[in-house]
Amino acid sequence: MKKQLHFMLFIALGLIGTTSCSKDSNLKPIDAVGSYQGDLSIHLSNGKFTSYDNSIVTVTQAGEDQLKFTTNAASGSVSETFDVYEQNGTMSNDDDDPKGVFVYIKDENSLSVSTLGSKATKQILFTGKKIN
Repeated sequence: MKKQLHFMLFIALGLIGTTSCSKDSNLKPIDAVGSYQGDLSIHLSNGKFTSYDNSIVTVTQAGEDQLKFTTNAASGSVSETFDVYEQNGTMSNDDDDPKGVFVYIKDENSLSVSTLGSKATKQILFTGKKIN
């Protein structure tokens, strides 16, 4: 149940970030780069679930319009790269991205990421605030 709630939250945040068409903001992918602290859940393909409170993750720029999300070593150093764009103070990816959902909200310095996972990749849910 908790897993479904998290997933629906991330989908909703992704849709909120993609419902407008304004390109007037000066937000760039580099603005989302940094470290974040928050709640991290990792779902393994074998059905095991691990949750970390106050976990640190990083976001780095991987290309002109790409951001790479990486968990810390204690949680397996799992990463995913997203193609992102800006809309109304939010940096996000397309809502139909098969990798998952990436949403950075500048005004709140908050990050929400949900990867959809595969056989080789763990499913990850993260919500947190920028710490640097």
